[in-house]
Amino acid sequence: MGQIPSMVDLTTITDTDEFMRGGSRAIEAIVDTVNGNLEFEKNIKSQIITLTFSTANADQGVMHRLNKTGVMWAIVTKYSACDIWLGTTPATTNTIYLQCTNPVQVTLLLF
Repeated sequence: MGQIPSMVDLTTITDTDEFMRGGSRAIEAIVDTVNGNLEFEKNIKSQIITLTFSTANADQGVMHRLNKTGVMWAIVTKYSACDIWLGTTPATTNTIYLQCTNPVQVTLLLF
């Protein structure tokens, strides 16, 4: 599921009973979505990426589509032991720069 479907436009309803039915359907859709069906990339502004650090302790640009600076990340999967930290190059709205202790492939959740 993931996203709350568009319901009827309640502002155009003139009958109270129809308004109550529409409102009830909208609330049910919200409850169904929020209770266990939220997804990172559909409901939370985030992006999951897999990248390979080819050089240890060197800035690597990581392009994303979040259109903001101050992007944070969480490691989802790493294929070897490593630490990842912010690089020295300033971030832009579509790129962050990270460094890693050794060459490795990782999957990150950016948010």
